[in-house]
This record gives sequence, structure tokens and C-alpha cells, in this order.
Amino acid sequence: MKRLSLGIFIVYSLFLLVMTHLPVEQLPPTQTSDKLLHFCAYAVQGLLVSFCLIAFRPMRWRNLIYCFLGLCLFAGIDELTQGLVGRFPEWLDWCADIAGISAGLAVAAVLQIVNKSWSI
Repeated sequence: MKRLSLGIFIVYSLFLLVMTHLPVEQLPPTQTSDKLLHFCAYAVQGLLVSFCLIAFRPMRWRNLIYCFLGLCLFAGIDELTQGLVGRFPEWLDWCADIAGISAGLAVAAVLQIVNKSWSI
């Protein structure tokens, strides 16, 4: 289970990097807000990193904060490097990423609290 959750997280993170660095012309047209897409994509990443955290060790607040900071850094680097491939980095995209990360981690935290396996 540990290797599977970590593998899925890594593959999904690489998928995010590829999709966010494709030229806009190569992306499928959508009727959805760009910010909503960022939010959803990073909410999934937050959930996936939570599954890794649960698989590898008991979920603690400290570990959750480290994951949050690491994913925010990943999202920031992802956003900044889009300028290198002809896309336009936006602070609001990064804010949507952070909101999604927060939502994904929060869902996992609530599930852990409900499951009563939260460690302090």
C-alpha cells in the first residue's frame, strides 16, 4: 500500500507538471474557470499526499504542515516555470492552487479525526 500510494502521488504530480507546461493551444477547450481547474487539480494532489502520509506514518499536525508547505512550494515553482514555456504565471493561479491543497489536506484531516486515529 505504501509504494502504491507514493507511486500514484508521484505520477499525478508529474502529470500536473506536464499539463501546466503545455502551450495553451494544445490544451482542450473548457467552459470551466481556470482558477477552478487549479483548485481541483491541487485538491487531488493534497488528498494523494495525505494518503501517502497515512500509509507511511500516523498523521500528525506537524507532518500535515510539512506536506502543506512542500505542496505550496511545488505549486509556486510550477507556476513560476510556466513563463519559460510561453505561458503566463499568475499569482491568482497560485492562490487557487494553495486553496485546493488546503481543501485536499483538510478533507483527509477530517476523515482521520472521524476515524479517531489522529495523533498529537
